[in-house]
Amino acid sequence: MKSRYDTHPIINRLNFDSNSRAIKTNPDVNPSTPWINLMFNDFWGTPLTHSGSHKSYRPLCVLSFRFNHWLHELQPAGYHLLNVLLHCAATALFTLLARSLLPPRAGLATAIAGCLFAAHPIHTEAVAGIVGRADVGAAVFFLLAFLSYRRYTTVRSQLSHLRRHQLMRTQSTSVRSAMASNKCSNNNSHGSVINSTATSLPALRSSLTAAILTSIKWNGDDVDAGASAALLRSGSGSHPPKQSPNVALLVISKWFWLLVTLFFAACSMLTKEHGITVLAVCAVYDVFVQSRLRPKDIISAIIFQVKKNSFFLLCILMLYRFNLSS
Repeated sequence: MKSRYDTHPIINRLNFDSNSRAIKTNPDVNPSTPWINLMFNDFWGTPLTHSGSHKSYRPLCVLSFRFNHWLHELQPAGYHLLNVLLHCAATALFTLLARSLLPPRAGLATAIAGCLFAAHPIHTEAVAGIVGRADVGAAVFFLLAFLSYRRYTTVRSQLSHLRRHQLMRTQSTSVRSAMASNKCSNNNSHGSVINSTATSLPALRSSLTAAILTSIKWNGDDVDAGASAALLRSGSGSHPPKQSPNVALLVISKWFWLLVTLFFAACSMLTKEHGITVLAVCAVYDVFVQSRLRPKDIISAIIFQVKKNSFFLLCILMLYRFNLSS
């Protein structure tokens, strides 16, 4: 009997213990129950404050069960169909992520990665079992959050590069303005002014180049370093590219994608608890992939901050021990 249900999940009559408790006997799935109850009950319909509560807080998953119940009540085919559709969405998002992470010409590797994700046996229980929708739904929102964060880091890098370009343009314009001012105000000593300016200008440009290259290296944009240095040395920074993006639009886009990331992360967490781990994945990606920081650089920064705030930390420790003794 068990193998028959496992092999043909579509004809399953919701007789499994987990399906029965999460759907058939869960009052939150019934449309007659107030919507607000979903925010205070666990996955099985028990109040979170109850001593027997499982403490599994998944209101979005329960909301999807409620949607199925509203459409076709306890007919299992619709529940399984929605699980399959969610798995298809997760597969498409994973393939999109693989395409963005792999080299541009790795089309075959991207297709293989997507097929392996779609057909891997580890997903069988989550897709075939109705209560496994929590895992599948959380995976969909997890991937959406990570893809949104990658878009956020891309826009952030574009904004940083544009601001550096504007800084170089401003500095170059200031240098030329200073040269013109000195030339006009010192007509009697024209030769000496030109010589002193010519002597100081390379030093100024070298300082600006060093500062900008340091900023580029810290932000992980090594590709643009040579072009930026050449732009500064040539003094052509006063003419921005004709199709340069608007800074205000990039700022809005950056914050938009960050908020979208947080929204999808919250949805993943509200579908299943472990969805919150996408924030940790985004942080690791930003530090080690996008910013290209090495572990020893992070350790050095932490040690520096500890030394810098050692007096403050010592005061907190003394207050803590004083409170314990009193």
